[in-house]
Amino acid sequence: MEHSLVLVADPSALMRQLVTRCIEQLGMRAVAVATGREAMAAAEEKLPDAILISWELPEVPGPDLLRHWQTDPELRWVPVIMLTSHTEPGRIEEAMGLGAHDFLNKPFEAAEFNARLRAALRVRDLQQQLRELADRDALTHLANRRVFEDRLDRELLRSTRYGGATSLAVLDIDYFKRVNDEHGHDAGDAVLVQFAELMTKELREVDLVARYGGEEFVVILPDTDLADATIVLDRLRTGVSQHTFVTPNGALHVTVSVGVAATIGTCTDRATLFKTADTALYQAKESGRNRVVMASDGEKVVMAGQEDVPERCSNPGRTSGS
Repeated sequence: MEHSLVLVADPSALMRQLVTRCIEQLGMRAVAVATGREAMAAAEEKLPDAILISWELPEVPGPDLLRHWQTDPELRWVPVIMLTSHTEPGRIEEAMGLGAHDFLNKPFEAAEFNARLRAALRVRDLQQQLRELADRDALTHLANRRVFEDRLDRELLRSTRYGGATSLAVLDIDYFKRVNDEHGHDAGDAVLVQFAELMTKELREVDLVARYGGEEFVVILPDTDLADATIVLDRLRTGVSQHTFVTPNGALHVTVSVGVAATIGTCTDRATLFKTADTALYQAKESGRNRVVMASDGEKVVMAGQEDVPERCSNPGRTSGS
């Protein structure tokens, strides 16, 4: 909890000073503002670990801030403690109904303030752990399919609004069913975990790597056009083919096939973009595996492996584990 950032919003300079002192004595950091509008801007910019706001804030009152923050995917999880000099049960009920974590009457004792703030931060830590568990694949610890779909929707919206390209890759480990059949599922799990680690090391922090299902993975590359994304993914493909996968049943070598698409032409929504990349992946499988196929409005270019591939991507209909 030390070094946590706490946002304080109260119209009284004396109260802001008092609360800030209490926070700093706990080894935490404080950002103090006087109005609801300032609190709204500071919360979005700083993403604090906890928020203490007065009910009676000018410009944007405390209850309106609570309503606003409940619609924000990040701030809705930040615990908010309401500060007020009023003790009416109706206000407490209203604040809790709007998403407040706790209620603290002014003036307050330092010991009570410390206990309530620490409790709020403990709840935040537990919520964060639960969110991470819900957002991660249990085996590889990569993002799961739900997180991938939410992130891709946001990236496509951003690309539409501000321009720039978003690339999507669909990756499938070649002949993965054979790994499970011939070496056991423990070996297969070890391959999946190490493959996830290779992707995470090769790609940027801003890229999202997710397990889509089974041996199929997806990568979102923001602000990356089709050509640059294909170069990156072919480098990853090469690294996988050269890597020795250590498993409980011996060392293994595997390869990966990749289909890549970008937000150009008809690829303007998640379903279209995914289908285009998945069609390119199918072509990579059909043309010999261990290659990257770049798809664009039906056109495709083979970036690794054999070059004897048809001119256009055909309709998939592939089977998993191929």
